[in-house]
Amino acid sequence: MDILKAMPSSKEAEQAVLGCILESGNMDELVGLLDKNDFYVTSHKTIFSCLTSMYKKDKSIDIITVIENLKSKDMLDSAGGASYLVALKGGIINTRNLIHYAEIVKDKSSKRKFILSAQEMLKEAYEDKLEVKDIISKAEESMFNIVSNKSKDFVTIGECIEGALKNIEKNYLKGGGIVGISTGYKNLDRCTSGLQRSDFIVIAARPSMGKTAFAINLANNIAHESKVAIFSLEMSEEQLSYRLQASEALLEFSRVNKGAMNDDEWVELTKASARLAGKNIKINDSGELDVSEIKAKCKRLKLKQGLDVVIIDYLQCIKLNEKVYLREQEVSKISAALKNMAKELDITVVALSQLSRAPEKRADHRPQLGDLRDSGSIEQDADIIMLLYRDEYYHPDTEDKNITEVIIGKNRNGQVGTTKLAWLGQYQKFAELNGGDKIGINRTSSTNGKWMN
Repeated sequence: MDILKAMPSSKEAEQAVLGCILESGNMDELVGLLDKNDFYVTSHKTIFSCLTSMYKKDKSIDIITVIENLKSKDMLDSAGGASYLVALKGGIINTRNLIHYAEIVKDKSSKRKFILSAQEMLKEAYEDKLEVKDIISKAEESMFNIVSNKSKDFVTIGECIEGALKNIEKNYLKGGGIVGISTGYKNLDRCTSGLQRSDFIVIAARPSMGKTAFAINLANNIAHESKVAIFSLEMSEEQLSYRLQASEALLEFSRVNKGAMNDDEWVELTKASARLAGKNIKINDSGELDVSEIKAKCKRLKLKQGLDVVIIDYLQCIKLNEKVYLREQEVSKISAALKNMAKELDITVVALSQLSRAPEKRADHRPQLGDLRDSGSIEQDADIIMLLYRDEYYHPDTEDKNITEVIIGKNRNGQVGTTKLAWLGQYQKFAELNGGDKIGINRTSSTNGKWMN
């Protein structure tokens, strides 16, 4: 353990940072980049703390004002004395290297934090009081916080407008179409403008409406260019794979599941499987995950391989690693945590949700926002809520056979309303409608196996 005593540090880089500030009197570039705890040498912590305090009070910074400020606080000796500060200022040749020096100090500081985090993990493992999954979760959280810059300062309205104009210009050059990730369904994209980063999206339905199939169709559609993670908390990875393969190959799911196929169908399945294997989809079928574990796994995946969209099947299966007395409270905390995860990781989080039995009791069985099960906070936290409905399920003689209504009940940044998709249940496939409400899809010659009007 002696090696842990030799903490990474660069006394020279710390001296250079402080010397540059004393020489130029300028700390603007360091705001949000360094704090006093990034310095290893105690006297340097004291000096930088003084400089930060003076900067915040808009006081002029030079060698004389700093020495006087330290004197007034009886801290000059702990800062190394007046001669040390003069030496720091005199040792600087080029203040233009300030950021480079600061980055060295930050790098050493981050490494020390890694070491301390590892020590804490070892301590908790030796104490044997926490489960190993909790120790790992805490360690991953700590590591992510070290390498990601969570601190965000105010920006001026001018800076906001500049960033917004760049995005508007980019969308204008694309023809004013969707601004997020395409769902693969044109009419749905028109309503939602695609899947937006930091959005929390809920897809809710009664059983047998195809919400899991809809989710994996979305994953398949967006995984050409975006990186997708699926948490299947109820279904195994094999079961999920069967559905994806049947949908991609347009083969009957029940026959794929059993392996009851002829030679031609087997060829189609192998081609579809090869296409799927090349897509950016990761699957985790752990049945018992709490919301903090999901967040930790997503952070790790984003750091290592990148991550754009997370799909969770389904919200009510997620556990909460804290004691609550009401189920509604538990789901509320989970819902809020998923929204925060979307914002913190700058990804889209899509969670499937159950509905209460209320639609079964109404003459019109179409679901409503108030039918969301267990918690009204889901409605509050979600940016978009999609409710799936198949009239054929309740009325076998309906004219809307093999059609699913996607009812957008909430859309924080766009339209609400209803769009329709073809539902090819035997294939676990959702597809565009051709000419109004007509199902008229045909296989394209494209190798990606997509379906179109």
